[in-house]
Amino acid sequence: VVIDVAKREAVLSEDQLAHLASIEKELELGREGRRALGDKLRASAVAMIRSGQAGGEELDRSVNLATGAMEERITANADALEEIHGLLEPAQRSAVARALRARVTERYGPRPANEERQPKRFDRLAQYLFLTSFQLDKLKAAQKELFPERQTVHPSRDELFALVDAFEGDDFRDALNSLREKKVELLRARVKAASERATSVLAIFTPEQ
Repeated sequence: VVIDVAKREAVLSEDQLAHLASIEKELELGREGRRALGDKLRASAVAMIRSGQAGGEELDRSVNLATGAMEERITANADALEEIHGLLEPAQRSAVARALRARVTERYGPRPANEERQPKRFDRLAQYLFLTSFQLDKLKAAQKELFPERQTVHPSRDELFALVDAFEGDDFRDALNSLREKKVELLRARVKAASERATSVLAIFTPEQ
């Protein structure tokens, strides 16, 4: 998003455009590997559900790989943002920051963050395993208990505004590193909590599923 906004809102030199293209290419290469790991994690989770037994070496490996990939994504995105910040001149940063504030306001205005994304995730699972509405409600309740809405790996509205404000100034690196450390710590805590609750979540499914 920041790269697209920078291209559109800031008056960039040819060197800056080339540098942004290089950053964008590196990020895209990382996304392809994470998609493959995500597919493997989903397959391992389905296999665990069908076996009726929590854990297993294959699932543990998949979870560790997926968690590592998510941490790498957080770090890669943060490194890219820091590189973009250093690439731009103060006036260019201000132009990008204004546009980013407008995007954050638009995204977090009428509806809460992730309002549409979460139901779709459960709809796919319901179709795949033929879940009942009762089972869906149980899963959603378990997710809400494990992952409170105020503690998300994705940055909140306030966190995004604070980061955009920092992007416009010279202390962006400190703000970015602070947010990165916070999100990585939260990610690890979520994975640990989910692992500890695996047995109770499995009880929601029937042997046939």
